[in-house]
Amino acid sequence: MAYGAVCTGENATTYLRSEGTRLMEFATHTIKDVTLNICADACTTESNGHVCSSFEYDARSQECSIHAEDGQPFGPSVLTKSDGPIAFFQQICVKAESLCSSPYAFERYPQSLLIGHAMKVVSVSGLSECLSRCLTAAASLNTQCRSLMYFYETGECIINRERRTDRPDLFVEGVQDQLVDYFENNCLDVTCFSGQLHWIRTEEYFISHEKDVIIESMSMEECKTVCQANLIGTERFPCRAFVYNAAKRECHLTAESGYTGHRGNTFNLSPISSGEYFEKYCLQAKSVCSGTEEKQESVRLARSIAESNVSFGCVDASFEQVPDRRMNSVPYKEFGSTSVHSCLAGCLDDGAQCATAVYNYEK
Repeated sequence: MAYGAVCTGENATTYLRSEGTRLMEFATHTIKDVTLNICADACTTESNGHVCSSFEYDARSQECSIHAEDGQPFGPSVLTKSDGPIAFFQQICVKAESLCSSPYAFERYPQSLLIGHAMKVVSVSGLSECLSRCLTAAASLNTQCRSLMYFYETGECIINRERRTDRPDLFVEGVQDQLVDYFENNCLDVTCFSGQLHWIRTEEYFISHEKDVIIESMSMEECKTVCQANLIGTERFPCRAFVYNAAKRECHLTAESGYTGHRGNTFNLSPISSGEYFEKYCLQAKSVCSGTEEKQESVRLARSIAESNVSFGCVDASFEQVPDRRMNSVPYKEFGSTSVHSCLAGCLDDGAQCATAVYNYEK
């Protein structure tokens, strides 16, 4: 059982988030003045005997609305658009091994497609298997799954290396001729295994104010530690990046990747005028950056290669990203790469020989 059911064996419960959506039916139970984490836990555990297959959460009023039924195409209830900061969450079972510290693992965009960026196409038994394939793609498919599409009528699961914000010109909404949903992986680069965490710095970024938290009176190291731990106090928060303003001692955490480069439409993301932006990357490199979890002092790439060629000392960021630029010099090596992650990992593994890396999205 995949939807609205108790998960068993190697599976665990997570949720699919749909922004600006709600059920037409009235809620069976309402909880006021609670966080999203508490709301999700109440649904998962069916707190106080209230059967729950889905819920709505109003971030502004902190109101949690529990539903026994689920919305289409998982259940009989009809979904409708909502005004205000309300999101709809649908319960589903997926493989537990790659779930991150977040109330929801995927963002759902009904009847939508991202054209031209399929890395893998697989046939699956249902949506749960498709989502699980995405979560474990780095290990099982040797590619990064940033988003996916699932065709309900054919069971076709398409793994993408890009998100809609990477190529907004290729994102299509309101598909009419087939039953298909587009999902974005909310767990990618949230929790890194030991030695895999690297920070990428850039000056071209935007922040989604729908999925952010601002903490005042905090040092740079404290800000980075909070993002790395995916924990604000006792609340789970899937931190993908942060902006730190030293003048204000302000830590701005975000659950969305904020890099946009020069790619046009930014989907209503808002620029921040000052501060340093650091994005979390989980890189499966043979080399280990010994400074990513320790005190660091500079934002420029600096390495001290050990004799074993597998360890180096990083600074605040392993790489500094400069969008839409490339070196004029002849590269010492070129190789096919399915993602930015594998390209950067290859650079790290080459040690001192690799001072810069260029990733071409068109090839």
